[in-house]
Amino acid sequence: MHTKDKKRQRQGTVVLIILLCVLLLLAGLYLVFRHFYGKINYREASDFEGATISPDMLQTEETPDPNAEVIDQDQIQEIQDDLLNGLENDPIAQKGVYNILLLGSDSRLDDYTNRTDTMMLVSINKNTQQIVITSFLRDIYIYIPDWGYQRLNVANVAGGPSKVIQTIQQNFGIAIDNYAFVNFYSFMDVVDILGGIDIPLTDVEVYYINIWVNDPDLQVDASQRTQLEYREDGQYHLNGIQTLAYCRTRNIGGDFGRTQQQRNAISLLWEKAREMSVSTLTELLDNILPQITTDVSQTTCLSILASLATYKDYEVISQQVPAEGTYSFVSIDGMSVLNVDIATNQQMLQETIYGAE
Repeated sequence: MHTKDKKRQRQGTVVLIILLCVLLLLAGLYLVFRHFYGKINYREASDFEGATISPDMLQTEETPDPNAEVIDQDQIQEIQDDLLNGLENDPIAQKGVYNILLLGSDSRLDDYTNRTDTMMLVSINKNTQQIVITSFLRDIYIYIPDWGYQRLNVANVAGGPSKVIQTIQQNFGIAIDNYAFVNFYSFMDVVDILGGIDIPLTDVEVYYINIWVNDPDLQVDASQRTQLEYREDGQYHLNGIQTLAYCRTRNIGGDFGRTQQQRNAISLLWEKAREMSVSTLTELLDNILPQITTDVSQTTCLSILASLATYKDYEVISQQVPAEGTYSFVSIDGMSVLNVDIATNQQMLQETIYGAE
């Protein structure tokens, strides 16, 4: 009996040591997590106030689309009535689906009250094991709740990220969990830390990338403004500023082409991120997190990190709103905008994001 008691005592000691080691490891991992999470600029979406609207804030640099149909006031009223009648006050949410809205302003400074020319919804569906990347085009003519009718990219001017979220939720019926605001420079840093991207380009695309790289408003060192050399095989390796130029140019395919280019770049970066080392991940977090403003909580962030190994095997789907064949170009109040079939796009979003039949 004495020998058995000693054996049980030794087993109990071993278990306690193992538990202690596990607890120390978890505590260490949590401290590392707290270190990185503390670098993020945490800010509730509702903390932002809308800017004082001036006429120049609602103007765009593009010339009016000559193909846009000029419609009369009765037709405009019909479009506005349809938008108002189609508002969804109870957007769909589904267990196992996480939606985060990525916002990028057309301002080159940390101005959170400017137009958001990049609005990209990233949807992680654990049920279908898919990641759906949806670009919302900036020129969608939409009803901004409690504000009025305008282009979608004006919603941020009217009330910050919370107003963009509210506008997308009520018009398209998709519940959004969080937002993240990023700027040009953080995107360039991500690309450079991951080693750039390899992508096929046409000569015309190379031409416009080289023009955009020299944008005087972009605050980068002259050494970063590397021009692409034309290649017969059409295969190119882009660094951060070149990738940003590829994602920003509207000279090929307009805003439809630009949002497709953004999704192409994100997909290529995701492929590279799947294989990155711990040291690369550490460098990425150290450099990028201070440039992100978001309302993602510690709990949500921990949950996402814990599932990263699983997410890297998910199928990535890319799409845009409006979908092909669900819109027309019209001129309203001197603006060339997209008159969108909201109901059809709402159904498309629910099917792709939630896996609805």
